[in-house]
Parts: sequence; C-alpha cells; structure tokens
Amino acid sequence: PATVADTIAPTTALIGGCAGTQYGCCSDGRSYATGPNMLGCPGTSSASPATVADTIAPTTALIGGCAGTQYGCCSDNRSYATGPNMLGCPGTSSASPATVADTNCGCSAGGTAVYRMTFNAVWSDPTPPSNSPHWSRPIGTSHSPCYTMWKNGILSSPGMKSMAEVGGTSLLSQEFRNQSTQVRATILSSRIGTASGSSSTTFQVDRYHYLASVATMIAPSPDWFVGASSVNLCQGNAWKNSSMLVYPWDAGTDSGADWNSGNVATSPPEPIARITATSARTTVFRKATGATASLGTIQFQLISVTPGDSGIVNPQCTRCPGDTTATNAPTAGQGSGSGRSAAVESFAILLAVLLPMFLLA
Repeated sequence: PATVADTIAPTTALIGGCAGTQYGCCSDGRSYATGPNMLGCPGTSSASPATVADTIAPTTALIGGCAGTQYGCCSDNRSYATGPNMLGCPGTSSASPATVADTNCGCSAGGTAVYRMTFNAVWSDPTPPSNSPHWSRPIGTSHSPCYTMWKNGILSSPGMKSMAEVGGTSLLSQEFRNQSTQVRATILSSRIGTASGSSSTTFQVDRYHYLASVATMIAPSPDWFVGASSVNLCQGNAWKNSSMLVYPWDAGTDSGADWNSGNVATSPPEPIARITATSARTTVFRKATGATASLGTIQFQLISVTPGDSGIVNPQCTRCPGDTTATNAPTAGQGSGSGRSAAVESFAILLAVLLPMFLLA
C-alpha cells in the first residue's frame, strides 16, 4: 500500500489551515468555524470570526499526521490507511507501511516560509534582583530534525556555554555553519537591556528545515538562560504559528549557587536542566506561591510563503547522517549539540594519527 513516506506528495493529502480544525472552514475558505452549523462564521455571529493566521494558538487545534489524512490512522496511530476499513494498515496488507515522519523529514508544506521570532521578556513576579538584570541577544536557528542546538538532558555545546555564561553568539554561529546542510537560517535579534522588554527578528524555514530553536542568557547570572528547543512550525502540508511560555534553564557549565555568584566552572559539565521551585541553586525565580516564574514568551509568527523549492537544500534527513537504526533520531554527536559534522570528526581523528608520525620523522 502507499504510505505518506512513499511520495513527496501523498495520494491522500494532509489537512491543514481551517480545513484541519474541528468544525472546518467558513464559506470564505480561510476563517474557521468555532462550532457546528458554521458557528462564528461571517453572517452567523456579530463577532468577527477568528482565523488560523490571526492567532498563535487557535481554540480548535489543527489536524496533522495520519489523523489528517482521508481515511485516518491505523491502529498504531502513526501509519495511515489508504482506504476504508483500515485498508493498507499492518495486518491488512503484506507490505509494511512507513510513517508520516519518514516524508521530507516529517513536513510536507511547500515553499519557503518567512517567520518572525519575538521574545517578550516579562519579569515582574518575583521582583527582579536589584543589579540591573537584562537579556543577551536571542540567537537560534531553523533546522532539520537531525540537528539539536540544545535540549533538556544533554551537555551544552561550546556555543551554548558561551551564550549562557557571557551572552556570546559567535561560537553558536560557527556551529550553525558547521552544520550547513542541517541548518537553514540563523536567528539573531537585539539584546534587551532591562528585566522586561521585547526583541524580534525574521528568518526562513522550508520543508526540510522546519524546526526552530532559540536561546538568550539571563544576565548577569552564572549560566542561566531561557529559550525554545526544536519547535515544529509545520503541520502536515501547512505552516503554523507557535507560542510558548519560557522558564529558566541551567546550562550546566557554571556552578555559581545564586545570582551574584562569581565564575565557578562546573567540572565535569552537567546536563542542561530546568531551574524549578525546588532547585537548590537559586531562589531568584521562586514566586511567593512557591512556583517557578515564567519569564515571558517566545512567539513564531508566519509572515509570508514563497512558492516553489528553488534553492532549498535537502539534507536527506529521513535518515540522519551516521544513524543506521532509526528515522529522524539524532546521532550521539548531534544530540549532544556539539555542532560538528561527520567530516570534521573524521578529519580530527586522521590528524591525531598522522601528526605524531610527522613530528617524529
């Protein structure tokens, strides 16, 4: 049977936009109904109907993956049926179906999409420290599933260490360049010189590089930051907006116990971890209620889409480089956020072998 992975344009198209919401499109083909019988559409309500493009988080969620195909999911909730009565699903055909995640790295949206990333810093509860807290330049990238800038539980790369400790951006930018096939664009915005404020910039994504990651230092902390990791901006064959609250993270590279601590290198480095209300490291983010304060929001808003795939580089990430066991699973080097390509790793090994021989000759 045909599956989503068998073709760039699956025979059963994924549903996106207003057509993928719970109650479908209004008669204008763009707004979405908020209830049965065109509820909330023009002419049926005095209120202007919401549209998928108007809101970061529509109240009726878009349908993606196998759930958005014509005949729905198979029993594994990942493969999709090619006809009624689970036709083409495991157990009804001798062929093993592939999955939505296998196609175009998991995204079927066309063209090059331009997004605006906005970091809204909102630090008021608890009251910020008195020594002029501020934010470094938010930096990030749009990338494929085969690249990881940062995430919970992995060690910080040199670039992430520099960003979290001193607000540096040059090392992370170099790491992005080292992953030129897996990375599409650098996201770099202006610093915020106060505890609360806003900073935004635009960047591009495509169907191979449809994830976005970004981070900014909470200054002048030891190694604390906020950010977003591998945010999916694609829903089946459509681009979508995304918004999230941000919370403090510890990069695991400096052991300073509190806001005003001096530089105390963590040896060995520790994995990236959330700073929670029970963290022993600091109380500066603890609200009177005992909960950890959110420090604002990061929003990704779709601005425009240019049709066509001219100039888009396919990183062949239906199977990540060096991975022979799983689809779209980061390899050990990429998962650690090291930012080093396989070619660089190979060259380093060769140099380590040949250099001593040359010196002794």
